[in-house]
Amino acid sequence: RNNDTKLLFFTFIMMIYITYRNLKSKHYVQKPIQRQTLRLIVLTLNRADSLKKCLNSINEANYIGFQVILDIWIDRSTEMEVDQDTLETAQKFNFIHGEKIVHVHKEHVGLYGQWINTWTPDPAMREIGLILEDDVDLSVHFLHWLKQANAIYGRDPRISGISLSTIYPDMLAASARYLAVQSEFNHYLYKISGTWGFSPNPHHWSKFQKWFHEIRKNATFKPYVENLHQTDAYQRLEEKGKEGSMWSMWWIYYMHTHGLHCVFPNLPDGQVFAQHRQERGLHYNRQRDTWEDHLVKQWNISYIDFFGPVPKYDYKGRMSIYRY
Repeated sequence: RNNDTKLLFFTFIMMIYITYRNLKSKHYVQKPIQRQTLRLIVLTLNRADSLKKCLNSINEANYIGFQVILDIWIDRSTEMEVDQDTLETAQKFNFIHGEKIVHVHKEHVGLYGQWINTWTPDPAMREIGLILEDDVDLSVHFLHWLKQANAIYGRDPRISGISLSTIYPDMLAASARYLAVQSEFNHYLYKISGTWGFSPNPHHWSKFQKWFHEIRKNATFKPYVENLHQTDAYQRLEEKGKEGSMWSMWWIYYMHTHGLHCVFPNLPDGQVFAQHRQERGLHYNRQRDTWEDHLVKQWNISYIDFFGPVPKYDYKGRMSIYRY
């Protein structure tokens, strides 16, 4: 009888244990899978045709299972008017990969407000942000590369962000020559960020936003970095009262004072994951009649082989090796 009692007790305990395991297993299966989120921030003013080209390239891209949010930010003119063709293009665009939100600024904010205030990173969400002006097109394969680059560098405190293009055709920041990266390296680091498809480091972007809004209260502060071509260009714009078209000078200053570098692809034949059409607008006075298409059309797994030595370049193009 004692043996029967022990057997019944053991059986009862096992039934409780099995029930608990089953409930735990069911709970685990039903728990939603957390998808990685990509937020695309498209900046536009009054170039409806250019915006349409940009949005079409966004629709054609492969998002490899990401949750995607598309924010289209439309600025007002200095007369507080909204370009109706641009607004209509944004509203009618059918984004097939996720949620689309069209934002119209309540006042004219310019490139400073467009670039600096349209993405507020939430580190808890681990969201990847990608900022595009409306004359930038994406490669179908851009997210394959950005995902890997973000996995390696996205939270690195020494990195300001990731660019989908290269620094070409710009010359080095403190030299009259151009940067020449050896073909054996499929990516490199440089002390100036690219802005043709830029994914900021969320930690530094948040710090930069706070710093910028605070330092702007000091009307005498100038974001000059000595001996850089960018500083010379900014000063020339100041003389014309057009420094508002070069928000990047403030980001360059922030990167300089924090010792940061930006990540760039270095692919065969000058291929890039984001391409600038250089449409006439705030940056360019004349429309380019022709431009070469260097977007990555065919994917190669070697593009995301990020292991091994990585070249890091200073303003003059002097190389050192970056350590993870």
